[in-house]
Amino acid sequence: MTGVTEATRGADRIDVHVHFIPDFYRAALVAAGYSRLDGIQALPGWDATSALRVMEELGVRVAILSASSPGVHFGDGIQAQKLACWL
Repeated sequence: MTGVTEATRGADRIDVHVHFIPDFYRAALVAAGYSRLDGIQALPGWDATSALRVMEELGVRVAILSASSPGVHFGDGIQAQKLACWL
C-alpha cells in the first residue's frame, strides 16, 4: 500500500474524516439516483474488515466515520431521519 513505511507502522493516529458506505446506505443512494457521487465512476466498495485492515496498515488507532456526500436527505425528511439513525 502506498504511503506505508516503518514510520507509519505502530503509530497512534486518529483519522478524523473517514467516509463509509455500508450496504444499506449504498442501496439508499442508488434508489435516490446517487450512484455516481462527486464525479466518481461508481460507489466504492466498503466493509468493516477491509477498513480495519487499512487502519492497521497505516497506524490509525481511531477513525471517525462520516456519511459520504450527499448525506442522508434526498428530499424526504422522515426518510432522512430514519437513514441517519442507522448511520
